[in-house]
Amino acid sequence: MKNTKIFLMGLALCGLAVSCQQDPGDLGKMQSNPQEEIIQGTDGVNLTLASAIDGKTIDIAYYEPINGAAFVVPTFNVALDERFADAAMSYTLQVASLADYSDAVEIELHDNTDKGADVSEYAMYPASLQMAFQKLYSKFEVNVRQLYMRVAVFAEFGKTKVRVGGADYWFFSGKTISVLPAKIPGLMVGTPGADDKDLNASMKLQRNVNDDAPKFQYAGFVVINNPYTIEQIGFENFKLGFVSEGNLSATSTTPIPVPGDGAGMYYVVITSSDGAAFTYSATKITAVGCIGEFNGWGGDAALTSNADGTVWTGDVDFTAAGGWKFRMNGGWDISLGGEANSLYPFNGSNMMLENTGVYTVTLDISNLPYTCTLVKK
Repeated sequence: MKNTKIFLMGLALCGLAVSCQQDPGDLGKMQSNPQEEIIQGTDGVNLTLASAIDGKTIDIAYYEPINGAAFVVPTFNVALDERFADAAMSYTLQVASLADYSDAVEIELHDNTDKGADVSEYAMYPASLQMAFQKLYSKFEVNVRQLYMRVAVFAEFGKTKVRVGGADYWFFSGKTISVLPAKIPGLMVGTPGADDKDLNASMKLQRNVNDDAPKFQYAGFVVINNPYTIEQIGFENFKLGFVSEGNLSATSTTPIPVPGDGAGMYYVVITSSDGAAFTYSATKITAVGCIGEFNGWGGDAALTSNADGTVWTGDVDFTAAGGWKFRMNGGWDISLGGEANSLYPFNGSNMMLENTGVYTVTLDISNLPYTCTLVKK
């Protein structure tokens, strides 16, 4: 009797399970998970590169604000089928200077949805693209550079958010775009001819932007092997030539001679109150050292130069944490401070070291921005 009851109960539970599986529900149709089909691939989502940038060079200055109206850089168009009609869509755009996207930077997108329900346009803010470009290259870069781009697409159905194509899928992966950055007026001048290089490849002088700075003052490290001129990047009409020892002029075409101390690495400073007549000085760099809290701001932990004076390195025992700087020729007339990836020559702030120890310090002044690295031994 007991066995019979157990058998009948089992049949009842089995029938209930079958009934539940076949129950079409209150709507009279089979229940299903609408997300399962959508996340299996990219069908139903079509992204195409905007014609404004496809195969063209993005001139950021062209898209910068004009007459108060903020322009955007059209980037890609989106077409969705009916499966995504009720989904909230979102898009993540990344650009990188490396093909493996290991240095990828995310760029904010502008929803330019004004072309109807089937096709949407998304665009970059020019300022966002400029900042990404400068992070990947340098704020001193003025030439066209290539960027790799890719886009991730997300669809949100109620509380469920899925990535179209799968967890690691990127639209446009491997696609490159060409970008011409906006020039930064007055930021730098080049020294063509000094080390056998043309204007764009020449070593640069950086503008003094401190509040108490002269109206026009530039300074920087230059390898001087030959007579040279000084020209403003991006402004062909601005060129300084030699007038007399310590004096330059925009009306002179005479090259500036190699200083009397002979070929080598120099710290060049040019200054003007009117932008026409300039004074200049060129100080040969014979020593570079580190100074700071670790040595009581007295003396220098000397670094050793490479062949042309563009890179200086050495092991420094930082016995105390705190501020420190680079200085040249054992004095404070020429020094570098600020951020490790963008050292500043005009009384830059102290760099800060948190952990004591012996570090291999490397200073690179081969071109702007000047940088340094510390590797603990």
